[in-house]
Amino acid sequence: MEGLLPAGLFGDPTAAERDAERLWALREQRMLLRDLRDEVHLAAGSVAAADLGDSWQSAAHGGYAARLGELAGDLCRAGRQLDDALDAVHASISRLTAP
Repeated sequence: MEGLLPAGLFGDPTAAERDAERLWALREQRMLLRDLRDEVHLAAGSVAAADLGDSWQSAAHGGYAARLGELAGDLCRAGRQLDDALDAVHASISRLTAP
């Protein structure tokens, strides 16, 4: 119809506009996930590197060492889950940018 504004100008967004917005959101998510993953990997390395030594240990010292081991494992699992999330975001970006 003559005189009507094209879709997306003031009304509903066009498919291209929705895709561009989705791509921007995915790229933002990728950046945040990378930052978080890097922080988790650094923390896991720091916890794992905390060598408490095998010389004399009190019960509290042994419990602390055991908890550090559990924390290092938790951080490694979180890092793997963040890697999986990044893979999913990369796949979504690839689908949106494929010709």
